[in-house]
Amino acid sequence: MVEHKSSMTFAILDEKIVHIDEVVNGLACGCSCPSCGERLIAKQGTETAHHFAHKGGSDCAGGIQTALHMAAKKIILRERRMILPALLVEATATDAIGRTHQSVASLPPKEVTFEDIFEETRFGSMIPDIQAKVGDRMLFIEVAVHHFTDDDKKKKLAKAGIATVEIDLSGMSNGWDWKNLFHAVVERTDTKTWLFNPRASALLDVARKDADAKAREAERQETKRKKEIALSHDYQRANIPKFRSAIAMLEELYEPKRMANEKARLDSEGPSIGAWKTASRMLGVQWESAPDFINIKVPNESGFLVDRRVWQAAVFTLFVKGNRNKTFASKTAVQWCLKYFPRRTEFSILQQHQHLLTAEQMAVLPWAAKAMSAYLRELEKRGYLRSVGGRYEIIRR
Repeated sequence: MVEHKSSMTFAILDEKIVHIDEVVNGLACGCSCPSCGERLIAKQGTETAHHFAHKGGSDCAGGIQTALHMAAKKIILRERRMILPALLVEATATDAIGRTHQSVASLPPKEVTFEDIFEETRFGSMIPDIQAKVGDRMLFIEVAVHHFTDDDKKKKLAKAGIATVEIDLSGMSNGWDWKNLFHAVVERTDTKTWLFNPRASALLDVARKDADAKAREAERQETKRKKEIALSHDYQRANIPKFRSAIAMLEELYEPKRMANEKARLDSEGPSIGAWKTASRMLGVQWESAPDFINIKVPNESGFLVDRRVWQAAVFTLFVKGNRNKTFASKTAVQWCLKYFPRRTEFSILQQHQHLLTAEQMAVLPWAAKAMSAYLRELEKRGYLRSVGGRYEIIRR
């Protein structure tokens, strides 16, 4: 059979809620709409699902909801029992490095019987659909078809401290009968939601403690991992040939007196280097007043054994100023620079094992290739270049 749109399967007969299949066909059923009170016609044909229709043909919006609501309450009042849904609460905790850890605490579904049960009895400013007594505790039950409990009422329930469960019947507004309604109201738990449960607070404390414990354990494991890595690194540093001596040379390189002497030497040698002479002539610049775009301090620049003005002027002249093409590959520029200018090779062992270096050591490690790449990025920041998929496009010369 085909379902009838907005089918009403329950109605009122002699002040009692009845199902469509419990009455005679047609207007003789003697039924009325529980919402508007109009007489109903029982339609029990073969073309559509059995349903009630208003005698006057009206489309009573509240009829189906009210009828289903009343039928559900009748079952609860008659059965005086119910399987309550599981109670789940979640908590999260964040560890020292920002990772989130989750924990769930729960109580399983539980079947309860009602010692006392009342329909729509006032409790303070609220009138719950059902009030039931379970042991020495009160339980409220709300039945929802289309209109669910709003936030204001939820706050009132929480303030009152009364456990409240809501039964959602919206998933099947057509075709209800006593059997599947009984199943949805009494036995199923997926149709039920806790609006408030006083035991949730204690469960939340359990979940929070567990989540916090997970976070602390993760921190301990991370600390352990770092120690293991550090021990491994110490072992590698001690056993890689020439590694320790390269570290010692790195420390010596930045001694203030040595740095001052080397800076003075490179400054005095720079103007006489052929690459500078050619580039400065094409750019029309002087050594002492070199413009900032060829005198940019970049990380790792001590990897070159010439003053930065020498190699930066040469790179700018060849790849920007004098480049007849509109683009060039970053890799090509770096390789040319490394081939053309003298650089330090004694630190290659450190470059090969950079994972064994501290952040401070990496920051000062002489590395010509990285210095060259950094220079191209600086030219991009200054508007000379634009990076496009591993190549640089010349914007201005």
